[in-house]
Amino acid sequence: MDKKLVLAVAGSGKTYYLCQTLVEKEKNLILAFTHENIKNISNEIIKRFGYIPDKTCILTFSAFLYRYILFPYVFSITKAFDSNKSIFGVETSASPKPRINGRFNPKYKKKEYIEHYISKDNKFYCDLMSELALITKDGDYTIAEKALKKLNCFFDRVLIDEVQDYRNSDYDFLIKMFKYIDNIITVGDYYQHSVSGLNNTGRPFSRGQGTRKRDITYDDYISNVEAEGITVDTDTLCSSRRCGAAICDLIFKKLSIPINSANLAESEIINVDATSLKSILDNDRIIKLVYSRASHYVFNAMNWSYSKGSTYEEVCIILTNTYDNILDDSFSLPSNISTISKNVFYVALSRAKLKLYILKNDLFRTIENEYLKPEYKDT
Repeated sequence: MDKKLVLAVAGSGKTYYLCQTLVEKEKNLILAFTHENIKNISNEIIKRFGYIPDKTCILTFSAFLYRYILFPYVFSITKAFDSNKSIFGVETSASPKPRINGRFNPKYKKKEYIEHYISKDNKFYCDLMSELALITKDGDYTIAEKALKKLNCFFDRVLIDEVQDYRNSDYDFLIKMFKYIDNIITVGDYYQHSVSGLNNTGRPFSRGQGTRKRDITYDDYISNVEAEGITVDTDTLCSSRRCGAAICDLIFKKLSIPINSANLAESEIINVDATSLKSILDNDRIIKLVYSRASHYVFNAMNWSYSKGSTYEEVCIILTNTYDNILDDSFSLPSNISTISKNVFYVALSRAKLKLYILKNDLFRTIENEYLKPEYKDT
């Protein structure tokens, strides 16, 4: 049996590693959180074999939950809630929250009712599928346990990408998968959690609520995973194939994120000054990464968080005030820096293969208005 989590760094080839792990003649199930991840995985497998092997199934996590976990047990679910509803399909919009702007939301239904987990047109709420599977009993076991026990009959190996995106009930379900599936390998980058704008709070990366909320450290995260009987591999994907040594060194020294370079090409970090400012902003071959509002600019821009998973030859990061002195020897992270801010900046810093241009926020502001689209210009 093989049950492990491989912790990776940015650009280390998580998807490549998973696709090299699968065995062509075996029955493989590959899961990822987004359709973009699914596309990348499919392309990588086709690169390796020239086609998708017949016995390999590639699904989003939500499609897997519906197809293999919930749909086969619809009768058990309705029976558990004493309901006669016919449930079919998945509702991708978020389930109603208890309160909106501090007021009770009349569309919200309590958890003891089936309507908490399904939409008005009787589809499973995507964001509640894991929770529903984990709490609904069918005899002595939950439907999650019953379904996962049988999964070994359908697949020889389960591979899961971007494991850092699994939060709260989805994470709890992932732990159940490790318990019941004989061969399961997952990969993820701890320092890219809370970057996507989705699944940004709760287990396994934080605990508590409000003023008592605390982030889980890298070492504690590993300890918690290992306590579940899961092997954690921190060596296989510890080197970035994307980023050169200079960029990795900057990330390690300034953000205290352990990352090495496996890239033999020399990388360069360039501090943008007033004389080179316009030529860099005008060069569309250089992607500009901004913290937010990328669509407001006429140049080729992307938000820091949206750049996750992308690779570029040359990148210009337009800094925020927090990181304006990142290149100074005296720079250190503020003690109150949020985990999300640090992780999003790490994603932005690790997109470039060859040249990373660092543009200070103060300098950019002197010329920003020239590069805003007309509807966003100062009047």
